[in-house]
Amino acid sequence: MRASIRIRTETHTTLRELKATTGISMQAILAEAVDKYRRQEMLTRLNDAYAARQADPAAWDDWQAERTEWDYWASSTKSA
Repeated sequence: MRASIRIRTETHTTLRELKATTGISMQAILAEAVDKYRRQEMLTRLNDAYAARQADPAAWDDWQAERTEWDYWASSTKSA
């Protein structure tokens, strides 16, 4: 599927320069950049959620108890 988007002239120039130096198409460079950005955003949200859980003592204690239980069950099935 093809779609057109508007980008800044500077961004287009950078894409052209990267294409010239790497031999990778501008579409592939842009796709990789968007994928990396998506992954970074996911990790940022995950870290924020983790920090929020740590900031709530009751939620953190619940989380630690659940992890302990999962660890117990995971280790007990390995020896079976």
